[in-house]
Amino acid sequence: MTSRPASAFPAPSDLPRLHHAELTLADSAAAHQGLVGLVSAAGGLSDRPQWLIGANGRLVACTARARAFSTPRWESLMEVDGGIDPDSRAATMLPPSPALGLARRHLVVPVARRGITHAWWVVAEMPRLFEEADRILADRVAHHLATEYDAQHRVARAAWNARSLLARQLVRGSGAEDDLVASGEYLGVNVDSKRLVVYLSDPTEQDRAETEGHGLGRPSRTGHIAHTGDEARAAARLASVLGVEVLGTQGNQGTILLVEAPDGRAPADVVHEVKYAVGRYLQPRNDDGRPGAAVGVSSVTDRMGLRRAYREAREVARCVDRFSPRGQRILAVDDLGPARLFVANADTEAIRAYVSEVLGPLLGGDETQRSLLVTLQSYFGHDRSIRASARALAVHENTVRLRLGRVHEITGLDVAGNANDQLSVQTALLVLQLTGALPENNAPANKTRHWRIA
Repeated sequence: MTSRPASAFPAPSDLPRLHHAELTLADSAAAHQGLVGLVSAAGGLSDRPQWLIGANGRLVACTARARAFSTPRWESLMEVDGGIDPDSRAATMLPPSPALGLARRHLVVPVARRGITHAWWVVAEMPRLFEEADRILADRVAHHLATEYDAQHRVARAAWNARSLLARQLVRGSGAEDDLVASGEYLGVNVDSKRLVVYLSDPTEQDRAETEGHGLGRPSRTGHIAHTGDEARAAARLASVLGVEVLGTQGNQGTILLVEAPDGRAPADVVHEVKYAVGRYLQPRNDDGRPGAAVGVSSVTDRMGLRRAYREAREVARCVDRFSPRGQRILAVDDLGPARLFVANADTEAIRAYVSEVLGPLLGGDETQRSLLVTLQSYFGHDRSIRASARALAVHENTVRLRLGRVHEITGLDVAGNANDQLSVQTALLVLQLTGALPENNAPANKTRHWRIA
């Protein structure tokens, strides 16, 4: 592997050709023909096969001459004679390596600007040997390609910043009505669409002091969003998977995604699909097994309810982060109910004592206690319906009534008839659910996990 010599100059006879090449490339750039236009222009300046290979190793475009040949494999370019140095900004001449599919030498020039390598410009040594003018021409093509990449990056960033600002204004409930509508129209976003809020909280930042007001801080310079990549990529990924508009912005302790709810879809179905997509495609758990992002999902709401939805999603994420280090890391507002206010904000020791006081007599782990906990969970999970609970548990309705009566005898809590007792039990069950201590329906007694708040 050899880099080009710094002292090489073109032959005087090549200067007119190189001058013409520079004008052609400049005209293509000025005409805003994009990357494909520049590659096409380069193809008209040389009969050598030439490829533009992205930083991810995939083909972006190639000249007409190159279509008659196989695209050099990125892995081969990296492996031959030590391969390409990804951090190098110099052109590299790679020797032939038939075993790797490279029958001839290849000139590889990084397409780089502002310290970022966007792609690689690859030229094959055919139908004749390389000359110094070929190296200079490849350098100039790479220069114009890098300029185009840089311009596209700045345009995309400006557009994303505008969308991010709009998301923040919607969540804050700030901005004049006319300004919001005008911004949405300019960006092609219907600000009046119903949406839900997804809040991804970085667990390493969860215990930082809350800022005053609504808790929105300045966007992170790094774009870090709780081990899922920056918020722009997360929003784009979720939008692609769900096929809906997704706005994203960075909060002071995590990332906020506003997901459009399609017309005609049941809100519960939308929430379910969003939870699945976030868990499946944003990968909120770290590879090393440590807890990843704690994720809270709001219910579907209109524009006027987004500020409240954001607050609720943050409360859910805080509940998850505090009490579910190894359990379910993605929950929705409806999964937790209003008890999330207490669980999200109360002292941990106070919550521990509260659960012990309410359900302590049922937490021993034997078969009878397990069946009573399962019954309570099913009872409240089916809106306190005896019939639905019995169906879910595959028992007679009277069995459910007897078990609720047994709970009353053991704990003193009348979950069938006293609203205060119902709220107390639901709150305690919520904490047990978050910690993963609730037994599963029909699970054997030895599968019951003793509850513990870390």
